[in-house]
Amino acid sequence: MKRLALVSVMTAFLLALAGCSTTGALTPAPSTTMVSEINQQARAALPADVRKSGVLRVATDATYAPNEFVDANDKPVGWEIELIKRVAVSLGLKAEVTQVTFDEIFGQLESGQQDLGISSFFDNSTRHAIVDMVDYYTAGTQWGQRKGSSVDPNNACGLKIAVQKDSYQFDVDLPARSKTCVDNRRSAIKILSYNTQDAANEAVEFGQAAAFVSDSPVTQFAVLKSGGTFTTAGDVYDTSLYGMPVKKGSKMVQALTLALQDLMDKDTYRQILGSWGVQSGAISKVTVNAGK
Repeated sequence: MKRLALVSVMTAFLLALAGCSTTGALTPAPSTTMVSEINQQARAALPADVRKSGVLRVATDATYAPNEFVDANDKPVGWEIELIKRVAVSLGLKAEVTQVTFDEIFGQLESGQQDLGISSFFDNSTRHAIVDMVDYYTAGTQWGQRKGSSVDPNNACGLKIAVQKDSYQFDVDLPARSKTCVDNRRSAIKILSYNTQDAANEAVEFGQAAAFVSDSPVTQFAVLKSGGTFTTAGDVYDTSLYGMPVKKGSKMVQALTLALQDLMDKDTYRQILGSWGVQSGAISKVTVNAGK
């Protein structure tokens, strides 16, 4: 996982926060009412079995507000959820969003249980060996800490850092930083992994870790809804692409590419991002496996 910096995090959410807990229930920002049409070219590109089923099966780990999280009724919401529902309409399908843990998604794509994943996946070359990634957004990494702390991401040797398991930050970023520490004869970073980002944030809140690291919109949103408990640590870095993973070699790649590009060209895509305050990460052209 990973995300791009937001100049400011959604003011609309300030009125929707329930208390100051980092895991409090949220009300999604209202979206602009938009009329969607079926893109016949994109629909024709679908795998035949998916087109016949009438359902687009989507796996997500809904613990990553504001991208994907659950509302008061435990239903997945967020700008990525809204986007994929709009994509489904363009394909003449109904999105069926299933909540799973982040590390289960690739396996469910491979087994055919789900058609695609949307969970703030950072498109990188390591993942290209397992899935194809349809890119739709840019994001970066940022650290969060308790207010009053002075964690420096570039000088974190020996510290306990909380992170969501199987994220980009867990797989790549923190191990590389820890190796640099060891190479310089300093203590390794103590990487504490959790199944959800909320759990990683809580580890910092309760003093079990010095900082957490995640995609920048997620970190900034956690700071906003903490009611002063958290603050950011360091600047945003390592910006790159978000991709929707699908089974390697699937015809779903072409269908998603056509549907997403159509939404971008019609500006529906930017309207969705704008209604959630995350338009700074918008891109204008869909790519496939373009991450490094």
